[in-house]
Amino acid sequence: MLQYVNHNVKQAELDQRLLEYRDRLDLSALEKSNSPIASMYKNLDITAGGRKLIHEGPLTWRIQHNKKAIEVRVLLLSDLLLLLEKNEDKDKHKFHLRCHNKEKEEMC
Repeated sequence: MLQYVNHNVKQAELDQRLLEYRDRLDLSALEKSNSPIASMYKNLDITAGGRKLIHEGPLTWRIQHNKKAIEVRVLLLSDLLLLLEKNEDKDKHKFHLRCHNKEKEEMC
């Protein structure tokens, strides 16, 4: 019984964290992009379809061709892996969803 309660409390906490990430997600950079990958995700709702947050944590993403390191937040959902970049502007509580363009040294 105790294990059942602990599992449900943990799942409720993860669901709450997912809602917080949804509210903090800024997709405006994708809306401005002409990339076909960006157009797939510009209306992304990370809580849709019964998605569940399985794990979250920090990650240092090293881009091989220029040795640049980007600090990102990783969200492992039941059907999706997201790499979120912290907003460098005034609002430090927002995250950007970006895709990396391998041919160019830019984010799409």
